[in-house]
Amino acid sequence: MSRVCCTTGGADIQQYLIRHNWNSAELEKVIKSAGKGIALNYILSAIINALIGILHGFCYNENHDGDIRLYNVRTRKVIATSNAVAAGINIGAVAGGAIVGVVTENTELIKQSVSHLDLGGILEAIHQIAKSKKLQEQIRREFLEEELFNVFTGNKYSFLEESSHE
Repeated sequence: MSRVCCTTGGADIQQYLIRHNWNSAELEKVIKSAGKGIALNYILSAIINALIGILHGFCYNENHDGDIRLYNVRTRKVIATSNAVAAGINIGAVAGGAIVGVVTENTELIKQSVSHLDLGGILEAIHQIAKSKKLQEQIRREFLEEELFNVFTGNKYSFLEESSHE
């Protein structure tokens, strides 16, 4: 079996893929099964993240952990970090398996490796990171407003409440 180099051209690559049973029907089958898997993985990731958030919430101690809003930010950071690590490990494992499949010219190993790509989990990780950054910024702004006002006046006050009444 000959290896296909990326510089040989599209026709050579197409012929190589056809010889190894990678035709449009095979590609369609992989995409359909992947679509179902992506949705299921996304839903499962969201459920796991919600359970982690709930369990972390049960550990909240007002005397030790301080403001509940800041504690929620820490919870989101834990979830976002764990999702990013899991997504990175998944991508690395899939890439490793696919590389071994290419080097050994084992198309089944390539197919199997790619089928383990957790796109739903990756999408949930991206969602959690974006959501976490937005929440952190909102809490940080509110905290700074309250602290600055307390420093200048010694009273509790929210600039956000006054600006919303105008």
